[in-house]
Amino acid sequence: ARTHQLRFIFPNEKSMIGEIVCLKKDKKYTKDGKNGGVIELAGVSQYPELFDEQESYPVVPLVFYSDQYIPPSYYDQTMFDETYHVRTAYEFLHEIPLHKNVYPPLGKIIISMGIALFGMNPFGWRIMCLIFGVLMVPIIYLFALRFTRKTSLATLAALLLVTEFMHYTLSRTAMIEVIVAFFILCMFYSIYAFIQEGKNKYLLLSGIAFACGIATKWIAIHALFAFAIILAWYMVETYGEKANFKPLVKLLGLCFVCFCLIPAVVYVLCYIPFAYIYPDKGLIGYMLSSSISNLAYCVTNAHIL
Repeated sequence: ARTHQLRFIFPNEKSMIGEIVCLKKDKKYTKDGKNGGVIELAGVSQYPELFDEQESYPVVPLVFYSDQYIPPSYYDQTMFDETYHVRTAYEFLHEIPLHKNVYPPLGKIIISMGIALFGMNPFGWRIMCLIFGVLMVPIIYLFALRFTRKTSLATLAALLLVTEFMHYTLSRTAMIEVIVAFFILCMFYSIYAFIQEGKNKYLLLSGIAFACGIATKWIAIHALFAFAIILAWYMVETYGEKANFKPLVKLLGLCFVCFCLIPAVVYVLCYIPFAYIYPDKGLIGYMLSSSISNLAYCVTNAHIL
């Protein structure tokens, strides 16, 4: 719209404006400000505190054109749910009271590792999700190789994952979905390897992956229902006709350790950052209160955990 004035209406007395910068429609900027840039407004002397930092407006150099700059965007800002996850990860690192706490903390802890290594910048807060997205490719390759026993089909499965748009998008943003997807994929790979070889180490790996999954996002619990069906079928096929209950009881005990005990321990331990931020509540206390509030949030907002 073409206009010669702007009017701000505050919804309540607590609202405030820190600084105002008005920009030209052209979204490209240069260091000297001739191409686009800040508009010089009339009457700004009446409100010096609102217009005294015009030169501080951040611009980011374009990748392929070093002489052109663009206004703040996903190149240097958080986007979508990164706004919450990245801020929480930063607060974990500096033991700052949390602005928002919705999902279990492991995903944000993983994101904070990248921030600790590379700083509070887009590369730092996105690198860990990129690594998890990349690691999904060899896992899906090995999974398909076990399933089909053909290298060509396993390679095709890996290529399909690499070219899948949602996987590509989530792997280049600081979203915890790609992290929980990696753990769920590891769960299914390990359980299939267990069914093929019957080695308990694969069942243990599956339990650890499940533990990390629910400590990242509760949606990993959905995979447990599929696990229950797969394991029930395996037990019937392996021990049903023989009526040999001793190894069956042993397997059930191992399943309890892998899918109940280990996840419970990992889930509690991932709340250690909260114990530093809120020492008055304690580790168990905050884990319980946080989980209850998360459940209420999911129910209220019709989230599927």
